[in-house]
Amino acid sequence: MFCVTMEALSLTWKGRLWEWCIPRPHLGMTFTSIKLLDPICFERMRRKHNIESGLIVEEVSKESNAEKLGIRKGDIIECFNGEYISSTIELEKMLLDIGKDNFEQAKGLNAEIDVQIQIFRATKLCRRTTNLTVIISDCGEDIIEGKHLFF
Repeated sequence: MFCVTMEALSLTWKGRLWEWCIPRPHLGMTFTSIKLLDPICFERMRRKHNIESGLIVEEVSKESNAEKLGIRKGDIIECFNGEYISSTIELEKMLLDIGKDNFEQAKGLNAEIDVQIQIFRATKLCRRTTNLTVIISDCGEDIIEGKHLFF
């Protein structure tokens, strides 16, 4: 179970009302932890490619910045902003922290920020580090039939 602390909530002015929101970057991807792989497969990846942690890209939203960068299903995201990530819970906490920091800097919702990611492409056996531009939003993120939707 994932809990949101009061520190992750931000108070926003909406017309004549103050509302609570949870700002977070939207990546345009869904993931599975490599640690959830079959133990033999995980051990093979660790030995052959020196991968100890990371998230396997399950889906990439059509026309998203992730797709434009060439991120594909099966790629492994090893680091976000220089920090190794081993679970989707760690990633969500990091995204909430980024959203909170962005909001405290008064950049507001719908701001675009760059997140540095390290990608391992298993099909080409290569690593690269690049910046992914993400949008800070308090809307939910849904990926349906290759489209990137906010709700």
